[in-house]
Amino acid sequence: MNNRLSRLIHSITGMLQANGPEKTLQTEFDFGSPKNASLRIRLNLDEKNISLMLDSISTALASGAAELRLELIGPGILLHDHALMLFDELKKRPSTMALHVHSRTCLADGAILLWLAGDTRTIRWDAWIQLGHMPPLPSLAVHGDYLGAVQIAEEDPSATDLRTIMEYLGEWLPVGEIAGLRLFRKELEEMGLLNDNASNKQLETLFARGSSFSSPTEASSIAPVADSPCILLDPVYKTSRDQGH
Repeated sequence: MNNRLSRLIHSITGMLQANGPEKTLQTEFDFGSPKNASLRIRLNLDEKNISLMLDSISTALASGAAELRLELIGPGILLHDHALMLFDELKKRPSTMALHVHSRTCLADGAILLWLAGDTRTIRWDAWIQLGHMPPLPSLAVHGDYLGAVQIAEEDPSATDLRTIMEYLGEWLPVGEIAGLRLFRKELEEMGLLNDNASNKQLETLFARGSSFSSPTEASSIAPVADSPCILLDPVYKTSRDQGH
């Protein structure tokens, strides 16, 4: 009897044992889509760890997807140097990958670069972008072979980076005219940054489908790495006040 009871106990406990260690979020994360499919990610601009942000983008770019849909969330403010790093990473995307960027947040200075990096772009209906003023050019070095160098005693590093950002932004925006202004959707449309055509509206609906404002429903998300600022989404929903815009 004891032997039979012992065997039964061993059998039951064996059935209850875990099949193995839990997979980490990094192991579980799998883009899972065949090549030529579309990939969506959400990038939190409030993330302080620039390594995680860079890893999130580089992982998405290496996915083999034909289209990357990048959604910007969080306060639309970045350290100038971080903005330049992320912009540089986005520029490295494969020539076969199309990039659409949708911003759920308002954007300032360097954060605007990430939005403009898209082949197409959309923005939350009531959001805005704003540019600060171009830092005044400090005295340049006047000795040796370094005539283009800046006297570090006359300019903070962030100001130097902001000047670089403004030069990049000048490829899309009339920086001299709009510096110090906050621009809304109407102005962005008039500048050609938002094209109110059927294809762009279709892209925007991929990021947002109707739900009630009182109880918005978010799809479950899986991060590529623990605490990553990048979240795989399918689908993303608007609030009720976003509907019809």
